[in-house]
Amino acid sequence: MQELVKKYKKLLDLKKPQTTNKIKYVKNYVQNWLYVLGNAQFVEGINFIDCMSNAGVYQDGDFCTSIEVLKLFIQSAAIHKDRVFNLYLNDIDAKRIEVLKEVINIVYKTKLPNLKIFISQKDVNGYLSILLQNKERFSYPQTTLLYVDPYDFGTVHIPTLKKFCQQYYCELLFNLFTSDWVRNRNNDMDTRIDNVIDNPNANINNKNELVNYIITQLKTGKMKYSFNYEFHTETNTELYQIIYITPKDKGLEVLKDALWTTFNGASYYRNPRKIDTNQLSFFTPIMEEQFAKDNEAYIISCNAESAKKIILGLPNKNHVSYQDIALPILEKTMLRKSHLKKHVFEALIEDGILVKLNDGVRKSNYTSDYYDIKG
Repeated sequence: MQELVKKYKKLLDLKKPQTTNKIKYVKNYVQNWLYVLGNAQFVEGINFIDCMSNAGVYQDGDFCTSIEVLKLFIQSAAIHKDRVFNLYLNDIDAKRIEVLKEVINIVYKTKLPNLKIFISQKDVNGYLSILLQNKERFSYPQTTLLYVDPYDFGTVHIPTLKKFCQQYYCELLFNLFTSDWVRNRNNDMDTRIDNVIDNPNANINNKNELVNYIITQLKTGKMKYSFNYEFHTETNTELYQIIYITPKDKGLEVLKDALWTTFNGASYYRNPRKIDTNQLSFFTPIMEEQFAKDNEAYIISCNAESAKKIILGLPNKNHVSYQDIALPILEKTMLRKSHLKKHVFEALIEDGILVKLNDGVRKSNYTSDYYDIKG
């Protein structure tokens, strides 16, 4: 691999810390996603689409997202031989596509009959339009994860992306470059931004309205649930948000697990400040472990307080299902499902805010029960 990197160094991108952690995040999610699908009876085909897959490797020799996913697909396809695994990779740059093919040949040496790779060289919007015409590849009982990771805001045509979400049962990970919109909304880039939004009736005045608009557009068809996670520079300026959209509450649960695995519950990722490597640490390993535990407890506590406000703000207060309480919390806080029983339901029952109705279930069963909300 080092020889290949040396040969094509001028074609390869430098990798910044946020990119490293973005790849870790997506990789952890795909790993969880594949585990769930490997045990799902209805699934026949498993598809991962990387609309802008780059050259497969960075200047430092680390793999791009597409190759990290390929490695996971190889492992999963070898175990689940009754499923077909399809990897769709696309990039507009012909030279990068050639490098990508070489990287694939190095990583994927022993071919598996149930793992297929399809490589295209198209503009992202043209590529999505082509995929929209291939219903037999992505319709039930196929399941698809669409990954759209552009270099800037003015590339991906939102109505085209919306059509894909509307037509297919899928999960979506979309990198929304909020920093581009903030920097360029009042200059010549405005036209390009308007072109990708492509809706003269859209009234967007600030970043939060932009994010909410995009999420609303992509929550279409069977796409019901969402979560967006921010990536910041070392000076704490927001670069982009990874927006996740899914038709299933299980997808939301799997995503939150990946977020905690990758970022330990932090509400956003921030590039680390440069540290003097010669400076001695005053923390022992035991102290650092205790600090991590204390920090996790603090994060859960803060998010549990946010969850309380969400519950008190729900419109329906009587005979509310567990799901109708839990899902808004999973969408709007960093809490994951494993936190909810102890830190939300049991805590608020003790405080008298929630009343567990024990409606045809055992007292120990929280997820199938209904609740009244007081306060």
